[in-house]
Amino acid sequence: LRQEGELVKLRRARQKMSELFPLTEEIWLDWLKDEIKMASEISEREKVYELFERAVKDYICPEIWLEYAQYSIGGIGQEGGIEKVRSIFERALTAVGLHVTKGTALWEAYREFENAILETAQLEKIHTLFRRQLGIPLLDMEASYAEYEEWSEEPIPETTIKNYKKALQQLEKCKPYEEALVMK
Repeated sequence: LRQEGELVKLRRARQKMSELFPLTEEIWLDWLKDEIKMASEISEREKVYELFERAVKDYICPEIWLEYAQYSIGGIGQEGGIEKVRSIFERALTAVGLHVTKGTALWEAYREFENAILETAQLEKIHTLFRRQLGIPLLDMEASYAEYEEWSEEPIPETTIKNYKKALQQLEKCKPYEEALVMK
């Protein structure tokens, strides 16, 4: 059925077989990968999550858990996505994290995920600092703006540009008074 591209019939056959017998690691992985290819919408992703849940109950396998964790990373943009990924990784570590020959891949994947989250959060913090600073009338604002333009890999948001221009105008009004204070 798979070779013929009869994925709907193949799904039914797998479903029937899984009701009668525990499936092997290979059959689960093939089935999961086929379903992942076909899942594009959120409702379909939920069905794949349910299938993973069945697979990890049916067969304790580091490869299935690793595939599950990596698949869950694809849903990180959904509400509660990060927590869901962490929960799956934690469950996976409990189930197969001590597997002597295959546990390492799971630990490495979890660390890579956390590092990516950390880097993303750090970048967002720096963006926020630049945007806050550029909304305040400060000397050498132009240099800060240029630094932000050079540092940022994405275009500066319109609201930040608007706030920056407004702060520049406020600075021009204050500048003569500030310079007079420096001269004294």
